[in-house]
Amino acid sequence: MMAEYYSEYAVKIDFERQSEQPSRVFKAMSEVIDTLQMIDAQLVSPLASYLEHRLILDDIEIASLKARLGTVVRKVIESVDDEALANLDLRRIVGTYLVRLKYHIVKRLGITKEITDINEVIELQKKLETVAEETGMPRVPFYVPVPLTLVLKAMGRLSAAVSDLSPNEPVYFISPEGEVRIYYHPELSEERIQKILTRKTLSSEAELVMRVKKPDYLGMSMWDMQYDGRTVSLKIQDSKWLREFQSRNVDLRPGDSLRARVRIEIDLGHNDSIIDERYTAIEVLDVVRMTPRYQMGSFNYDNSSGHKGK
Repeated sequence: MMAEYYSEYAVKIDFERQSEQPSRVFKAMSEVIDTLQMIDAQLVSPLASYLEHRLILDDIEIASLKARLGTVVRKVIESVDDEALANLDLRRIVGTYLVRLKYHIVKRLGITKEITDINEVIELQKKLETVAEETGMPRVPFYVPVPLTLVLKAMGRLSAAVSDLSPNEPVYFISPEGEVRIYYHPELSEERIQKILTRKTLSSEAELVMRVKKPDYLGMSMWDMQYDGRTVSLKIQDSKWLREFQSRNVDLRPGDSLRARVRIEIDLGHNDSIIDERYTAIEVLDVVRMTPRYQMGSFNYDNSSGHKGK
């Protein structure tokens, strides 16, 4: 059996007894745990070739709702050619780092009354870099500092997770570092976080051909589209074409694409990192048929039967 390192922490909710809507307590617990697991998953993913980690439920106490959890870090490769790397206790370093990092994110959430400037988040990011230095993380292969986006989104998700609980129902993160409360801050909404992270927005328009992955047949929801080798969300602002499509006057089949005039908005954050991308179809010009032609192993587009919808 491979050696493992187990780092323990707990989430505790002091719920009001005899209170109504008991499911909200379990919902809060679930969302807090999911957020903590999301933090771990994003930070450990670059190390996947060396380590794997799992979150396990160790115990539940019923005086209050208290879930004892553990992050299990297991080495994937037992034999490592690099002698310096082989001498590192990767499991202990990563396991300790993940618990200490979560503690400081939750602690800052309790200190923070309102985040108005990205510099406040950068200050927390520097603290997390100090934690990384203290645990030896910079020596771990593929280590990268915690992204600003992850810090803010984790704080926002933790805050939202406890939003249905009353002020008399505190939620605590408990670890060897200490016990800190998870506070609800209404100003940490997704919109507010996006605004804090965004330094500037670039906007452009282009005529694009985007393959339809998942259309919206009923309302004004986003369409899932294949573009540039990935899935993006597309808002169709062309209400006339949308009415025609939803009235079944547009022949759109699986594998078809839309040729459209698209507005592309890119939010840039600190160090010009991409925070978000938004695609809006201002005008749908055509439905493009994609028929597989196996000559040369490629696909040929045929819009001879396309519907213009204009």
